[in-house]
Amino acid sequence: MGGGLLDFAYLAKASGRKRPSAVRRWLKSIGVHYFADPDGRPMTTVDAFNRSLYRDASRPDWSPPCSRRK
Repeated sequence: MGGGLLDFAYLAKASGRKRPSAVRRWLKSIGVHYFADPDGRPMTTVDAFNRSLYRDASRPDWSPPCSRRK
């Protein structure tokens, strides 16, 4: 972890999940925008993670919705 990035190992520990697909579902459920590392595992930025945890309900959320893959 470095440079403001939260890697898969950190996200797996924070979520209590082990599989990349389970971590992706968890990130979507809490509204965190994420992207894939070279191995296809989810990772995100510290800012994106914090935004989802500390949303100000008095202000509109203009961020785009999480991607939905089928």
